[in-house]
Amino acid sequence: MNKIPVALYGCGKMAALMAACLAQKGGEVVAAFDLDRKKIGRDIGDVLGGGKKGVPVDAVELAAERLREKQPAGLPDRDGKPPRRNGGAPRTLRLPRHPWP
Repeated sequence: MNKIPVALYGCGKMAALMAACLAQKGGEVVAAFDLDRKKIGRDIGDVLGGGKKGVPVDAVELAAERLREKQPAGLPDRDGKPPRRNGGAPRTLRLPRHPWP
């Protein structure tokens, strides 16, 4: 099964829970961004717990650039159109709404 690439915006307690749930469902954190200067530059596994993952936490200002680097070649955008030649915006995965009780 192919892993679903995931980017985390914010690397706090909620992100740790989300990363654990995503890992169970086939997700893989490929990028992480935060505003906290103490977290920037550290490995996401060290920040969230669970050991090194090889994914550094970057500043939020670098998100567009980093996501463009991570976008697989030929990945269509969310309208199903091929990627734009100028790089365009990174593809965003929209999850279905969950009917929480």
